[in-house]
Amino acid sequence: MRIKVGVLANDIRILHNVYYTNFGDLEDDWLTFIVDRCTFTSLLETIVLSNGSLRLNISQMASMLSPYDEIRMSLKILLGTHVPENRPLALLDLIEAGLPAESLSAFKNAAGMSDEEVAQLLNIGGRTLTRMRGASNERLPADLSDRLFAVASLYRLAEDVFGESKTAIGWINEKQFGLGQRVPRDLLASEFGRHQVRALLERIEYGQLA
Repeated sequence: MRIKVGVLANDIRILHNVYYTNFGDLEDDWLTFIVDRCTFTSLLETIVLSNGSLRLNISQMASMLSPYDEIRMSLKILLGTHVPENRPLALLDLIEAGLPAESLSAFKNAAGMSDEEVAQLLNIGGRTLTRMRGASNERLPADLSDRLFAVASLYRLAEDVFGESKTAIGWINEKQFGLGQRVPRDLLASEFGRHQVRALLERIEYGQLA
């Protein structure tokens, strides 16, 4: 059985509510672990007391659950920064202001791509990519931030559809019947191509032919 920590009801929700009671409102992706065969007792074993406050020992949880767990490709992991995806206007402000330059490296690592592949996907030159990645304290241009967010969103959607990052990335990198034997990743550089990939993922999600 697969459990999304902090989202389910009953005992898991009790843990979630206790955490929120002690810390107030946290970001929506306060815990992005997907865990298999997990019980409330084992979750409680990951709670530690520090200076009288209750908190979750994330590293301990990751170690305890291996190999039954995986870290989800949340937008925060894909882009290396918190993304207010449930607040459209705040998201728009973030993209217009520019994602952090570190988002390029975060996406490259999460998607398992080379510099050349990332540059081609985002329609930028290799030297431009290297220069932007080296500017750690700067922000990306708004148009590049928009493309990067759009691509990362499709990677996240693919994982939502297939249930795990390895399968999602494999699907993105392989020819698909539903795209005329094209590779989804090859279509992500354009808005129209991304639309085709999203449409296919949504068809797969609802049980239609892939």
